[in-house]
Amino acid sequence: MKIWLRVFAITLGLTGSALAQLPDPAAWASEWVHSTRTQDYSGTVSISGASGMNTYQLWHQYRDGEEEERMRRMDGPLLEVIRRNEDLTCWHGPGADVPADHALPSSPFAQLLHLEPELMAEHYQVALVREDRVAGRAAKLYELSHRAEPSLHRHRLWLDDASRILLRYQVVDQQGVILSEARFSDIEIGAVQMPRSFTSQFPNAFWHRYQVQNVRQSRDAAEVWAPGYMPAGFTLRVEERRGDGWYQLWSDGVVKLSIMVDPMGDAMPMNTSERRGANTLVAQVHGPWQVVLIGILPEATVQRIASEIGWK
Repeated sequence: MKIWLRVFAITLGLTGSALAQLPDPAAWASEWVHSTRTQDYSGTVSISGASGMNTYQLWHQYRDGEEEERMRRMDGPLLEVIRRNEDLTCWHGPGADVPADHALPSSPFAQLLHLEPELMAEHYQVALVREDRVAGRAAKLYELSHRAEPSLHRHRLWLDDASRILLRYQVVDQQGVILSEARFSDIEIGAVQMPRSFTSQFPNAFWHRYQVQNVRQSRDAAEVWAPGYMPAGFTLRVEERRGDGWYQLWSDGVVKLSIMVDPMGDAMPMNTSERRGANTLVAQVHGPWQVVLIGILPEATVQRIASEIGWK
């Protein structure tokens, strides 16, 4: 009976009806993002999502205002990801079979490390759920839920009590299903010795690279097309012309939604809707244009945005 009551209490707590709301969510977010980006630590992190479960060794170091992070996959083909600030390089071991559209693995908490604290605080409630433990360390579980759009996914964060480093992160739908998760199974916080170069061990390794650049703002993109519907709180953060197509990035401070519009040309039309981990991808054909949207939003929401894109 006592066990049942405890489980019931935890379940009730996660609904958000009786959780302790934080007085200053923006300051709270700024603190742990800063802590996670500017401290040294290493450990083993597991990431589950669209490609299943992958486990990595991770080293994170901060020197003279510069971040360096290395991730080495412990399962499957050899792979190492090096991040220096926002510059990512992915090294593959010799003989690896890599598809042309292979995406670079990112930092396990990349989605949250780029959140906008003030915008997040405006549109999300942040609640302290309970005290917990992650990787043998005392931690606190917090939950983010959208104020105006209760159908949107919830975000659960476990922060280390001593260091305020993010130890675990989940995206959860309204039925309580975990859509994606990243978590440390062990972590050492303090001075980090970066491992020997991956390429010195595998001289025939090959690489591909992705660098976040300052995008070119393009007025004519918005003058040609625009979404007719967007969930409350989402604002346009990036717009640019890409060849004959257009790109927009929308955000509510936590979640980002990418919209890509390209001429069909001779390409086969693609009409699809699918979930990839926590991400939903929707592709629709609008006359001679292919529209593709991807973001951590419910499928019905992304489908509605795609169907209501208007042309001027």
